[in-house]
Amino acid sequence: MHFMEYLSRRVKAMREQRGLSQYALARDAGVPQVTIWRIESGRQKGVDARLMRRIAIALNVSMDDLGGRFEASIDDRQPAVAS
Repeated sequence: MHFMEYLSRRVKAMREQRGLSQYALARDAGVPQVTIWRIESGRQKGVDARLMRRIAIALNVSMDDLGGRFEASIDDRQPAVAS
């Protein structure tokens, strides 16, 4: 599993646990609703720390709880490149 797939599942699960709509989460995070939709649907290619922080604050969780504990499986890791 890649990080964005992990994050999309976490954001959706946390949002639903709190009974929030995508619109409400987006409003509380100060981002467009389409941003939350893209993250949850897997269409968002990446997120920066600022966006993660805004979503974490809106969900009342730490960034660690939101996405910081992701660890790629051995199969997902890129091989080291010899220099």
